[in-house]
Amino acid sequence: MLSLPQEDVPDFTGPDEGGFYRRVADWLRPRGLRMMLIGWNHMPAMLGGPIIARGLSERNKAHAVVWNDDGLLHDPHPSRAGLVGEPTHAMLIIVLPNAFFTNPSPATEKNNEQP
Repeated sequence: MLSLPQEDVPDFTGPDEGGFYRRVADWLRPRGLRMMLIGWNHMPAMLGGPIIARGLSERNKAHAVVWNDDGLLHDPHPSRAGLVGEPTHAMLIIVLPNAFFTNPSPATEKNNEQP
């Protein structure tokens, strides 16, 4: 989703559920990005591309997966089981104004390299 290799994105899970959002925000901030959490019932019927969806896993724990209009696209958990039922929230990644130009991500720098 961010044009980064999966191994460059850390595992944000931890013992504290609320800490997940803090860890994600702390990782996104230096990249000029922020996270916005929206209830699934407020999402449009057609997503138009992949998003991070949040819901319950088969282990009855909060879980995030990559979701698109057809449903589950990627589950980072080794079980690859996805979510139980529909997602409860969408986690949208937004670019802060001017951040794209003043603090580009490694993927942006790579895309802007001259041949």
